[in-house]
Amino acid sequence: MIEHIESDVTFLKKLTEITSPDTLFYITTPSYNFLWNDMDTLGGHFRRYNKDSLIALGLEAGLVPVYFSYFFSYLIIPYLIFRVIPYRLGKKTNEEDIIKAELNGHRLSKILSKVFYPIHWIESYIIKQKGIIPFGTSSIMVFKKI
Repeated sequence: MIEHIESDVTFLKKLTEITSPDTLFYITTPSYNFLWNDMDTLGGHFRRYNKDSLIALGLEAGLVPVYFSYFFSYLIIPYLIFRVIPYRLGKKTNEEDIIKAELNGHRLSKILSKVFYPIHWIESYIIKQKGIIPFGTSSIMVFKKI
């Protein structure tokens, strides 16, 4: 895992070398290591970040943190129930099943759409206003190159 963190820093340093001063870097990541599951492996993730680990990554690359928030707060409980707990109990899913589940998971029923859409809209609004959502399955970090 350490080598992947180092490669993340190396990648950000290379980006800073080819960008002009005052460049803003918008980074979205999966959040919280305790949410690790099969979908992360399939998605090519090497780790999940929290606020402190993202800030440390940016600072090491020579960037200044400007903004941070979590998002998809409303997915924490479903994520735990349907992905994390089965994974922790040893239920391993093959790649084909993961892809099917992921594709079906993004097609919400009309009822779920009516429930989640307003929450998603509120979260989007909060982030646009530079507000902070205290937890979520994903995070956004904005860094500035000085």
